[in-house]
Amino acid sequence: MRAMSDWPKSFKEAYCERFRCPPEKFVLSVFRRTLYRRARPLAWLLVLFKRDFFRLDIDLINEVGEARSWSDFNAVISNHVQSSQLRSGFLRNGLKLRVSCSRVKRLAERLFGRR
Repeated sequence: MRAMSDWPKSFKEAYCERFRCPPEKFVLSVFRRTLYRRARPLAWLLVLFKRDFFRLDIDLINEVGEARSWSDFNAVISNHVQSSQLRSGFLRNGLKLRVSCSRVKRLAERLFGRR
């Protein structure tokens, strides 16, 4: 039996169903929705010159996609924030050329309701 805080579907399953997104386009779709606005015009340039620039963000989206509860989700976000602070420089942290964890959280709230 599922615990009360468990979700009926994974984040990825719920997202794909809600936004009619094929599972193979999940990462790109979430990436586009959660990227800070100021990063959008520069994202393609950053990828062109530094292919793995958004690796932490892609990893976050993949890990969040597997979450099946708020507990799982919050653990992924917390780990990401710590990793990002330790391994990121001025472009990611100073200029916020990255995915917004707040936007990812808002997406989860749209899918599963408030915590």
